[in-house]
Amino acid sequence: MNKFWKRANRGLILGGVLILGVGVYEIIDYSRFTNGKDEMSSVITGYITDLANASITPSDMAEYGHEKTDTEKAEAYQRLSNVVKTYWTDTHDADDYYHYKKDILLSVYAVAYDTTNPGYITDYSVNTSNLSFSKNGPNAALFSISVQFVVDSYGTCDFAMPADYYTTCYEVADADEENYDYEIVEESSDSTEDSETDAENEYYEGMLRTTGTITYTGELLYEDGGWKISYLTYDYVSFTTTAIEEGGN
Repeated sequence: MNKFWKRANRGLILGGVLILGVGVYEIIDYSRFTNGKDEMSSVITGYITDLANASITPSDMAEYGHEKTDTEKAEAYQRLSNVVKTYWTDTHDADDYYHYKKDILLSVYAVAYDTTNPGYITDYSVNTSNLSFSKNGPNAALFSISVQFVVDSYGTCDFAMPADYYTTCYEVADADEENYDYEIVEESSDSTEDSETDAENEYYEGMLRTTGTITYTGELLYEDGGWKISYLTYDYVSFTTTAIEEGGN
């Protein structure tokens, strides 16, 4: 009988310790989420702001039609990838391919800065709003944030967004046919027919301003003593590009 009670008591004690341990963990985890919102906000807004700053074209490359060398392409990509590596984790809960994850984003930015678009970014500003969080299990939080973009460029170029990238595209009215043609790459040709087509399809050279607002949703994971972005996704994107006077607002 005594042996039975000893075993029973030992089981009760172990069960009680286990329940207590789970309870303490949940309290710590919830406290980490509640008290970590300032840090989580800094991670998200810091990533968006640093990405914008890293996207501005360096002065030695800020020339219309400048053909970037392989070294310059690598340096441009390195600036963006360093930002991603600072704020993102390789770990993620979602396997859905609609979500942008670290490895996908790095490959997307590699493509974005390997194009032949002749323009360059002169200024890139962002404004964030409506940032909200919700608990998403142990050491995880979901978030939503609205981002307003204002990107100034000289001519057509690509710019990185928090997820994906965008190519500026400006429409110019055709006075004779009263329609609009997207400005695309000019191709050289000796034929009259192709030359006429090329004349209508050249890159726009001049100052452009591209604006848009996007709401992002994503996940943060707590690991190695800090919060990191796990994945991002967004709804349909709509940007507006207009021509502006140099130095204009």
